[in-house]
Amino acid sequence: MSAQNGRKQADAGVWSDLAVCLSLANLCYLRVWSELLTYRAEDAFLMEGPPSPLQYVAAALNTLLLGAAFWLVLRWVRTKRPGQWSQAAEWIFLLVLLFPLNAVRHVASNQSEELFRYLRSPLIGLLSAKTAIVLAAAAAAVTVPVIVPRRRRIVRAAFLALLLLFPLVPFVLVQGVWRALRYDPSAFVRKQLAPRLAGRIGSTPRVLWILFDEWDQRLTFEDREPGLWLPELDAFRQRAVYVPTAWPPSSRTVCSIPALTIGRPVSKVKVLNAGDLFLEFGEGTPPGRWSREPNVFSDVRKLGLNAAVIGWSLPYCRVLGGDVTSCWWWEMSVQHNSMGERLPEILPNQALSLFESTQLAPWGQSRATLKHVQTVRDVLSRAGREAADRRHDLVYLHLPVPHSPHAYDRRTQRFTLHNAPVAGYWDSLELLDKILFDMRRAMERSGVWDSTAILLSSDHWNRNSRRLDGKEDHRVPFLLKMPGQNSGVVVREQIHTVLTRDLVWAILQRDIITPGDAAAWLEERGRRQLKNLRSSTEEVKQEVL
Repeated sequence: MSAQNGRKQADAGVWSDLAVCLSLANLCYLRVWSELLTYRAEDAFLMEGPPSPLQYVAAALNTLLLGAAFWLVLRWVRTKRPGQWSQAAEWIFLLVLLFPLNAVRHVASNQSEELFRYLRSPLIGLLSAKTAIVLAAAAAAVTVPVIVPRRRRIVRAAFLALLLLFPLVPFVLVQGVWRALRYDPSAFVRKQLAPRLAGRIGSTPRVLWILFDEWDQRLTFEDREPGLWLPELDAFRQRAVYVPTAWPPSSRTVCSIPALTIGRPVSKVKVLNAGDLFLEFGEGTPPGRWSREPNVFSDVRKLGLNAAVIGWSLPYCRVLGGDVTSCWWWEMSVQHNSMGERLPEILPNQALSLFESTQLAPWGQSRATLKHVQTVRDVLSRAGREAADRRHDLVYLHLPVPHSPHAYDRRTQRFTLHNAPVAGYWDSLELLDKILFDMRRAMERSGVWDSTAILLSSDHWNRNSRRLDGKEDHRVPFLLKMPGQNSGVVVREQIHTVLTRDLVWAILQRDIITPGDAAAWLEERGRRQLKNLRSSTEEVKQEVL
């Protein structure tokens, strides 16, 4: 009877060990499961499509494989003589617990940004990276002596907690299977493009409007890092209408872009679904939906002209596709959308993602950074073709440079930079200069460079500039080269870039023909609009203080 009881206890121990190991593996992949199962409307708006069934399959397989690996190691340790491997195994177990703890930190910071926002990078931004490392080392020095004499009790408590959390394993796996079987991308479908019109090729000046995401006026032209060479930008500025004091609508892309395209300041945005935003304008103005508001692209359509959009981060083709004849957009690279498309890619990439963040990885570039590199190449390839296509009367480019992650290394002139979420901004500025050079060459070959009005600006400033050089300035570049312009004009009046829609309209209507016309228009409109928007501008200035 005692032998039979011993076997039952041993069997029970095997099964409880397996439950604990699967529970631990499930918690290690908590961030992955959270991104696949609990993404919100705000997340869906920025996603190109829902997670594929293969991502759910990979997450389930990875959870089961990691749990099995934990179990095999644990059973091997238990077969050894008592004490021979137990102490090392306990320390390894405590180290492995850092993975689920980090996953809990990540999920908590995503689900409640206001309450847990300092669990993410803003803490490092507040303290500086060096201070954060020193504090982490100090915390380790304090906690390790506390853990050592209580190690076994902590391990037992953790085992019990994991055993109690085991029901989450089948719950998550069943949810994953359910989502995979009910895969439905219908909410992410793009709008049907507007038919191409005959247009007025040659009789109307073309407009190329380029927004370089997170492009900073001060860091580019005034406090540039010594040794940073931007010849294309400097030459462009010498031949353009240049506004050194230009304020963007907001510090956030999701707020700035709607304001720029509709030509009105937006005080608040709310995601309605994967294809639209609810906009509030303030000052008693009725709110509206981004997709239904008159915008710069519907303006072009009313003139009988054609517009093209090449965008990044926001789902332009789902929101505004009906007003343009050509539309391409790419989602921002983050961890959940950077795992690949085939199962042999997704399986190892999900496992590697446990050791990295969107921008940092111990072995070089993170999965998200690698995808960002490919996105930059794809966007620039398409942008160059569309900008040089004379059939487009307005070409709007929202480019993912110099926004992080920073992967371009200016020393090698290749996309090999890694783990440089702040200092890599200088490298990305040089990439921006190279992009402008390549754009000019492509348009010159097509014969449209001199006949096109080219506007360069940004949606917001560099929000990490204080970490970069200790200062912060909310201005963005604003440079306009009119067709045939060869000399520069400086506009001394400060402007709010929300007037860009009206500026594009005036150029296409030929109300603005010469650089002098453009400078006078900006001076006059800047004075008038800035007076009306003074309160809004002050709110923008205070937004991140």
